[in-house]
Order: sequence, then C-alpha cells, then structure tokens
Amino acid sequence: MIRKTMLAALMATALIPAAAGSRPVQVDPVARAAWRHKPSWYVLNREDRMLTPQLQSATAQRIGARLHSVPASHVSMLSHPGEVADVILEAAGVKSAAPSPAKTGG
Repeated sequence: MIRKTMLAALMATALIPAAAGSRPVQVDPVARAAWRHKPSWYVLNREDRMLTPQLQSATAQRIGARLHSVPASHVSMLSHPGEVADVILEAAGVKSAAPSPAKTGG
C-alpha cells in the first residue's frame, strides 16, 4: 500500500534514512494559527494519492498561500528535494521565486 500511495516515486530504500531521523517532537500549545497573519507557501503534489490535488489547492487558497506544484507523490520532499528546498528558501527570503510552470498550481 505504501509503495502505491505515499512512495510511488521512490525506491523502498529511501524509507530507511527517512525513518532513522524520526523522533518525537515536543509541541507547545498554539494560541493563534500563524497562517492567519503570516505569509504562507504551499507545495502541491500533483501525483499525490493521499491528498487530492484539488484538496491541496483548496487548502492553499484558504490560507492565502503562494502555490507551487511539483509532479510528485505525497513525499515530494524526498522525490523532489531541490524543488521543495527552493520553495523553502523563497519563503525564508533567501531566494526569489523562479519563473516556472510549477507555479501554476494543480
């Protein structure tokens, strides 16, 4: 099931390093959702079988996010790390948005 859904674009060996870095996270209560008052970015995964591209697009629109899309399954950060890193760098103000068809959405 995992190979057909989350990791369609990845080899099974990619799971080992991803799982090795997983640790419980201590989270403090959130008083106010950051997306309501801060800029947001969203990477839409066009080949996702867990969350439809339509749902992802609606979510990004609801939060007013800058939308980037990639031809990836649910774990685009593993199958398309460069593209996801570019979006993170753009959000951090380190890199300006690159003009590409990926910015068009779902």
